[in-house]
Amino acid sequence: MYARSKLALNMLFYTDGVYPTVRAAHLVANGMPLLNETSPEIPPWAGDSVDCERLVDAGVAMVKLWEAADDIAAEQRTAFENTPWALP
Repeated sequence: MYARSKLALNMLFYTDGVYPTVRAAHLVANGMPLLNETSPEIPPWAGDSVDCERLVDAGVAMVKLWEAADDIAAEQRTAFENTPWALP
């Protein structure tokens, strides 16, 4: 399914804004360009984020720039791979 997808929209489920890190990490690790709903806990490797009201418009704009999607996914994956995962 990921190989056929052009973009993953990471929308929040809970109204408290808790960022779904595991879901986002799985997508980024598999090379999916990721667009996030804004959250106070969004990690730096997760890529772009917009308010819920603008999520669809921003997603359409990203898909129209499909040539850059591989670059976006590569940047997100590199940032993800360079993130230290050890707890302090």
